[in-house]
Amino acid sequence: STRACPPRPPPADRLFADAACGHVLRVKGFAPDPQGETGWLELNATAAGKTLAPIPQGQDVLIVIGEGLDKERIEAVLRN
Repeated sequence: STRACPPRPPPADRLFADAACGHVLRVKGFAPDPQGETGWLELNATAAGKTLAPIPQGQDVLIVIGEGLDKERIEAVLRN
């Protein structure tokens, strides 16, 4: 029998869940739309929820706001 793996949470969700990243309060920024439909997506996330909205133009940037953040760990989570 074949077992399906559960879908992996989006990177922003993994930052909030991974204590090794530090105390992440907010993640915000812009990224290219992976489906290529809108051009760009604007992300604004907290542990309580997130919004992801299409925008016509943006730049590939992500800002992580929090306390005791581990930049190397955050970058590793975002790469994987």
